[in-house]
Amino acid sequence: MPNIALKICWAIIISAIFLISSCALKSVNILSNANFEDSPDGQNVLTYDHSFGLVVIPMTINGKVYRFVFDTGAQTTVVSKELADDIGLKKQGSVNVSDAHGTSQKLSVSVIDKIYLGKFYYSNVGVLVNDFQNNSQFSCLKIDGILGMNVIKLNNWKINFDNNSITVFNNENISTHEYKVIPLIPSKSGIPYAYFYINGIKEKFMIDIGKNSDLISVSPKVTIENPSSLSIGYSSFGLFGKNIVDTTKYFNCSFSDSTNLKTSNVVVSQSKNKKSLVGLGFFHENYHSIIFDFKNSLLYISESKYENKQPLSYGFTPILNKNNILIGSKELNTSPNLNKLNLGDTIVGVNNIKFKENNSCELLDEILKSKKNREQITLNISHFGNISSFTFSVKNF
Repeated sequence: MPNIALKICWAIIISAIFLISSCALKSVNILSNANFEDSPDGQNVLTYDHSFGLVVIPMTINGKVYRFVFDTGAQTTVVSKELADDIGLKKQGSVNVSDAHGTSQKLSVSVIDKIYLGKFYYSNVGVLVNDFQNNSQFSCLKIDGILGMNVIKLNNWKINFDNNSITVFNNENISTHEYKVIPLIPSKSGIPYAYFYINGIKEKFMIDIGKNSDLISVSPKVTIENPSSLSIGYSSFGLFGKNIVDTTKYFNCSFSDSTNLKTSNVVVSQSKNKKSLVGLGFFHENYHSIIFDFKNSLLYISESKYENKQPLSYGFTPILNKNNILIGSKELNTSPNLNKLNLGDTIVGVNNIKFKENNSCELLDEILKSKKNREQITLNISHFGNISSFTFSVKNF
């Protein structure tokens, strides 16, 4: 399903690239279902919230507006237990679901009669019901659901990163004359894939708009020599909150498709459990807009914003654990201050903001904003009861 990964600031990947057991055939059929009700309006333009690097859109159910993450890496739509209780959803089955890290849970399957997206609406939408409160990484997002491919594939979509707008099209009349076109590989789940080349090696990549990292992830099956740096820690989080300590390698590579897209000196990450993914963060940081043409299995990418823009890092990644912020990963042997940090150390202050009950999201946001503004950052770290202060500068990977 989704992916939230901030190597840059915060390492979630809403890794909800989940797998549904084929044994529960009735439930699987429900989850793949959704109907787009034709509208005389040709297109529907909405402003999205870019909270923590994701596309969060307003969707209306029973007259109430809810916050959904737009996620092309999600096989089906997922709603929170609170939303399900709020609208009185009836359970129509259950299914075993595995997230990107192989953690499995049995989730309820339901159907929402109507979901409105601006002027458009969808009927008989199959959904999974998940208790988001069990995953600390969701707390700062304050989301009610994840819009998956059972709905997304019914339309074409344009995401404009310059003005935080998303356009839903009721027809195929999309102006694409200034875009580069990438063929998409159809999949049974509807999740979009495309072939790209890493240092000339052809690889199948998921196009995952639930992954907020601006780093491209490459499968460990792809052989790349001479990493530029290494980190150890939690590289991503699954839908159910499980995290895995791993060593992540970073490389400077060329990235291209067969004809239209050629980018040199792109930073890619590679760890044991990751698939090959290109996510929202990469497109957001490097291009003005993208268009998904699901009718014709095409992805359109605008001209580049920058020439060889490099991702930024402080060299560490914070994570949430209940209401505490911890050091989740750190680069190895890059600075004396980083060498002094330990995985699991608690962050009790960021710049002039001290940790208090229920302000962990404010501290995470401060780290993100400081990095984006290329500002130095000061952390107060608690380790076995001792508090130390460390200052870090932003650097390119």
